[in-house]
Amino acid sequence: MIFNDKFSLRKQCRIIRRNISGKAEKDMAVEKKLLKEIQKYDTVLCYMSTDSEINTGGIIKFLSNHNITVAVPRICGDYMEFVKIGAASIFTVSKYGIQEPINGDTAILTDNSVCIVPGFAFTEKGERLGYGGGYYDRFLSQNCIRTVGLAYEELIFPEIPCEPHDIKVEKIITEERIVICNA
Repeated sequence: MIFNDKFSLRKQCRIIRRNISGKAEKDMAVEKKLLKEIQKYDTVLCYMSTDSEINTGGIIKFLSNHNITVAVPRICGDYMEFVKIGAASIFTVSKYGIQEPINGDTAILTDNSVCIVPGFAFTEKGERLGYGGGYYDRFLSQNCIRTVGLAYEELIFPEIPCEPHDIKVEKIITEERIVICNA
C-alpha cells in the first residue's frame, strides 16, 4: 500500500487502527517491551492516549509508581511543552480531545530523558506519520532527546510520505518487535 499524500494515509490508518483485533493484548505486549527499554531513563515524556492509539495509561502508572518522572504534553499556541504529572495533577480536555494537565512544572530534560512519540504510521527507517499539527516535530527539532515510537505491526509501512521538517524516531516498539531505526 503506497500513498502519496499524508491525508489519505491518515484516513486509511484510522480505519486500520480501529479494526485491530486483540487490541488489549497487543497494547500489553507493547507496554511490556517499552518498560524494559525505558526504565533506565530518569524522565519519560509520554503522550496521553486517546481513541484507538496504543494505551499509555499503564505505562504512565508504572513509571510514576517506580519514581521515574513522567511528563505529558500541554499545547501552548503553536507549541507543545511537557508538564510533570503526579497525584496532584489536574487535567482538562484540550481542543484536540486529549487530556492535558492544567497545573504542574515543565519537565527539565537531561541526557537521560526519552520521549514516547505517537503516530499513525512508521517506517523501519524511523519516519513517522503524525496527526498533522506539527507539535512533535517542532518540539523534537528544538530538543535533543531520545525517541521511541509506539505502533501496531499493521502500521509499519515500507514508505510513507515525508517532508524535510518531519523528525524521525530512533526506535519503534510494536507488539511483535523492537525496531532500531536509522534516524
